[in-house]
Amino acid sequence: MAVFDGRTGLEMISTPECWRLLGQHDVARLGVSVGGNPEIMPVNYAAGEGRIVFRTDAGTKYRALEGHPTVVLELDGFDAGAKTGWSVQVKGRAEVVHDPVTLRRLRAAPPAPWAPGEKSIWVRVAPTEVTGRRIAPTATGGTMQSTTEASVLSSRSFSGSCRGRRCLRLARGSSTRFCGGPASRSRD
Repeated sequence: MAVFDGRTGLEMISTPECWRLLGQHDVARLGVSVGGNPEIMPVNYAAGEGRIVFRTDAGTKYRALEGHPTVVLELDGFDAGAKTGWSVQVKGRAEVVHDPVTLRRLRAAPPAPWAPGEKSIWVRVAPTEVTGRRIAPTATGGTMQSTTEASVLSSRSFSGSCRGRRCLRLARGSSTRFCGGPASRSRD
């Protein structure tokens, strides 16, 4: 069942679907802190067993991870013509892999680096949060824009609660829901 965020109007992607999307791709952007400033760098990665791994060398990424191991990995896709798209973020702690058994296993599998250089340092990201959002088409053929649009589509009928938020169905008999604010908040 699709669930929409009441503030943004975007569909929230489930954690299993986020992992499925991560598993279908091998290039994403890694956000790190370099000298107190945010930097985003492309990385090719592999996802599996609830972890993300990538290879690097003793350059900027590696030095940044030594001082600030909290990272975010972002992956997205879009269709400009249809005005739809999605984004997955994995927030977590990056750690260099030192265990010889794990290193042997990692070396036998992807990812193979695209960039030149040895890239002999394996980094594992242990996720603390995996989230995703999708700009999804609505029943009217457009994309979900606002709480107001969802209210019109649903005839303002709340159908229950999900994840502690007041929710409404986009159409009678539909399993697609639009989540508004907290369940305790009154409806406008």
